[in-house]
Amino acid sequence: MQIGLGRNCPALLDKDFIYSSNLNMAEWLVPIYMSCTECGLFLGNIEEDYADMLGGICLKCFMEATDQTRWSVW
Repeated sequence: MQIGLGRNCPALLDKDFIYSSNLNMAEWLVPIYMSCTECGLFLGNIEEDYADMLGGICLKCFMEATDQTRWSVW
């Protein structure tokens, strides 16, 4: 599903959805968000893109696990 200009994300139909030709099915979609396996916060775009390399954890938890103290580009 895609809302506005945001990214595409997987979604499921709400469990209370009953099909009727008068309903807009898009209104009943519930997005599926990925959460960090350490802290439980939801992952951002970059973290979702690199989830396989980061092990499903957010950048903050990854920095703590690798003893990094600041953001470094180089």
